[in-house]
Amino acid sequence: MASSAKKKCRQYIDGYLQYGFIKNSTDPKQPFCLMCHQSLSNEAMKPSWLSDHMRRKHPDKVIKPIEYFQELKSALESRSTLISLFKKQTKINDGGLNASYKIAEIIAKTGSSHTSAEKIIKPAIEALITEIMNQDPSSIIKAIPSIRRRIDEMSDYIEDVLIQRLKTTNFSIQIDESTVVDNKALLIGYVRYFDNNCALQEDLFFVKLLETDTTGASIFSAVKTFFEEKDIPYTKNLVSCATDGVMAMVERHKGFISFLKKLCPDILAIHCVLHRHQLMAKNLSPILNQSMNTVIKTINKIKSNSKCDRLFRKFCVDTDEQYIRLLLYTDVRWLSKGNCLQRFVNLFNAIVVFLQTEGQSDLAIEIQAQKKNIHYLSWLFRKLNEVSLLLQGKMITLIDCNG
Repeated sequence: MASSAKKKCRQYIDGYLQYGFIKNSTDPKQPFCLMCHQSLSNEAMKPSWLSDHMRRKHPDKVIKPIEYFQELKSALESRSTLISLFKKQTKINDGGLNASYKIAEIIAKTGSSHTSAEKIIKPAIEALITEIMNQDPSSIIKAIPSIRRRIDEMSDYIEDVLIQRLKTTNFSIQIDESTVVDNKALLIGYVRYFDNNCALQEDLFFVKLLETDTTGASIFSAVKTFFEEKDIPYTKNLVSCATDGVMAMVERHKGFISFLKKLCPDILAIHCVLHRHQLMAKNLSPILNQSMNTVIKTINKIKSNSKCDRLFRKFCVDTDEQYIRLLLYTDVRWLSKGNCLQRFVNLFNAIVVFLQTEGQSDLAIEIQAQKKNIHYLSWLFRKLNEVSLLLQGKMITLIDCNG
């Protein structure tokens, strides 16, 4: 009994390199991703799991030949050690100054607290220099000033450069309003434009706090005030605006777009592609909607009971299934419907057999009767999710995704 409960220890195979994975240098039992440098558990040492990781995390690398991953592997193995990296610093003060800006950039991109540099990064650098290089770290640590000041300097510089560019070129904006913690309403704007080299650029434009309501008039007032404060000729240079299609944005008389068109009558209003997908997903035919409800009912039947969930996991382990658990459907998450359907299809036969063994034959028969519809829904939402994931990045257009 004890031997049957013992977990399997999967071994790395050279063929896993085609999925972008090599052995973890610290633990050979774990696969290591060459693209995101993430280590997965030993249970993920399966071609299906590794391939799924690539499709979700690195969809643009799926079509890459194995030579591409061999080059990544060689580059990783030939990297210089941390000691040689520190020895290359010829000017400690200049190195500390440059490092402070790079550290500030990392902290700003991750959204971490400014104090994390003083509490974590600086002590870590001090420990590395002391223990590895056997040198006094005080001169380097002193050369790294306040991270918050560096972030503010970089932020102000980037904003000034962006504002100057928008004063002399046509641009498009994307506006979205969202409610965060403490019921605060934030208005976020992104901008796209062509620079002097005719290269398309995309940047975060502004983040404004809506102090009262989130009506079209309030949103328009916040955007208009920002343009006027920065002296940007938006009535002349603004050519298009993308929104999520809610009434506060597109309502005919009181929406944000209606106010904007009074000042910019030739502006092109665009409904966000991802929101269109969401609207389509909510309007299934009665037959497909019934099949979707059957899937949700089955998932809830298994997941809502802790004992049943544990039995299902054990059943999947015993039958060596690709996955051992189902995914719950959450309406507020765009990818949820496609992900839960895909997992359901992957475990379709296991679910049917499990329900039959647990005395749920009626539900098993109902699932089998709707098998074609369920597989079709899975395929449909998988395609929608692929487009949604490909659009989640900088400088990405719908044409790029179709290509």
